[in-house]
Amino acid sequence: MAPQLPQDADLALAYRAAILLTANARFAEKAVMCAIESMNRETATGEDLLGMTVTASIQIMTSAEYSKIIASEVSFLPAELRQVLQLPARLRQAFVLRVLLAMPRELSAQLLDMDPVELDRSTGLAAKTLADLCCSEGQEERSQVV
Repeated sequence: MAPQLPQDADLALAYRAAILLTANARFAEKAVMCAIESMNRETATGEDLLGMTVTASIQIMTSAEYSKIIASEVSFLPAELRQVLQLPARLRQAFVLRVLLAMPRELSAQLLDMDPVELDRSTGLAAKTLADLCCSEGQEERSQVV
């Protein structure tokens, strides 16, 4: 059976993952381009594109200076995913890999150069922080309605 070559949906998923990991549209574009350039276009799959994009995103983040995300750069993301961008980088990256991309624990820890226990803590803290963000925004909306 021939490999399932990456489709537009695979490219969109890779870009969404990159922007969530880097919190920067320019870095996300660079990560996807690096992944595309390093792929074997004859045999690569959508999964390969995603994996290479994740790796490139993390490599870019370790060498890049932090820059604030610009709202217009992420307006295509649902509100819930835009909230993920408010997390500190290490928490955000752990959450994106483990929860949103459902990557295995050991692979996620290896990619982020973290101990698996630290990865678990970061993922849990990210989920708690996001829940707190959602609760506080819900309370603000309710108080504005009253």
